[in-house]
Amino acid sequence: MTPSLRPSLCAAVIALASTSGIAHAAVAAHGSARQVWATGLTAKTPVALLDSAGKTVRTRTADALGAVLFLSEWDWIGAERSLWRALQISPNYTEAWLHYGSLMEALGKLEEGLQLKQQALERDPFSALVRVQIAVAYWHQRRYDQAIVWANKALDVDPKHLLAREFLAGAYLMTGNFDAFLQENITQAESFGSPPAAIEQIRATCGRLKAAYARGGHAAVARCALDHAAQQAQHANGSADLRFAVLHAQAGDLDDAFRWLDRALDSHDPSLVHLAVAPQWDGLRGDPRFQQRLARMGLPWTAGATH
Repeated sequence: MTPSLRPSLCAAVIALASTSGIAHAAVAAHGSARQVWATGLTAKTPVALLDSAGKTVRTRTADALGAVLFLSEWDWIGAERSLWRALQISPNYTEAWLHYGSLMEALGKLEEGLQLKQQALERDPFSALVRVQIAVAYWHQRRYDQAIVWANKALDVDPKHLLAREFLAGAYLMTGNFDAFLQENITQAESFGSPPAAIEQIRATCGRLKAAYARGGHAAVARCALDHAAQQAQHANGSADLRFAVLHAQAGDLDDAFRWLDRALDSHDPSLVHLAVAPQWDGLRGDPRFQQRLARMGLPWTAGATH
């Protein structure tokens, strides 16, 4: 997604990198899902039928099915079973380790999730995707300094890795380092060939965000973002629902935040799989309604209390 197709910077920054990161993963998983469904395989497919296929096909099928059950169906048990099956077939299959780690994080097992992703790192140490997923693990643990380190490690491999740059900017924002946040957004825009006028607009927007942060912290930044994004609300859907939910949560407008969150839940947005642990939802955790939303997804409340 090039900068010209992205939402306005103010509207996007508080939604933060984890939201968009899972969306990217979901797109990939849905591509794999088409391959799975084309074969007629489901979570109930007999193991004997899978065993009749070649090793590579069996591994990719089990991993893709696990990703679909995780990101699309929110079938946590079925997803774990399928991902474990993929790793039994091919213990060196990097994608399955990453999906498995992400699943464990969604269930509140943050350290276990990181360890599983480190298994992927051992098998593919120079993969930008693996390094980004290590950054995601630290993001969920609120260890933003480490998230920055690993996002930069990913950029060492692929300087134009969009997801790494989004996580890097998000981590800078969460730590209040607006100068680094500004520079990262400019670097990202320049890497995609944005015109000088667009870059100057980014500078101006970040200046407003920095002033808002000085006045009132993240809540003030969220209100700044909402002011700029309000005109988009009537057209919002899908990931936009999620963006507005996070913005309102950060701003302290809990009723509006839950209204937008419910819209995202109704659409089964795959970006919600880390609702129990992702820091962008911390503003809702003290409200009893948050536990109800976790229950709706089948996520344990204990996952929301592991920070």
